[in-house]
Amino acid sequence: MVQVLCLQLSYETAKGLFARLVMTAGTLVNAKTIRFEPTAVISEQDIKDVISRMDEALADTKKELNV
Repeated sequence: MVQVLCLQLSYETAKGLFARLVMTAGTLVNAKTIRFEPTAVISEQDIKDVISRMDEALADTKKELNV
């Protein structure tokens, strides 16, 4: 799980991850938390791929929101 500062940042980042084929979900208690799906055990390479895709999604979100 990753927690971000505001709802718009959370939404845009999750949208960017989805566009990069990374499944995410919100949580019941905090919409600013991005949860990665499925919650199964994944390989180290998969973790590296997700981190790389998250970096790309965050860079796009930064440009889109001018932050």
